[in-house]
Amino acid sequence: MAYVITKDATLPTLMTLIFVVAVTRLAIHPMWKKDKEAEEE
Repeated sequence: MAYVITKDATLPTLMTLIFVVAVTRLAIHPMWKKDKEAEEE
């Protein structure tokens, strides 16, 4: 990254990272659940 991480920027960076991971997991989970349900049919 071109940005220098300072003490002020660390928390927002962590919050953004956690947010992205959470959204990604929520997006992937229903997809795998749907695939598993499709296999059972």
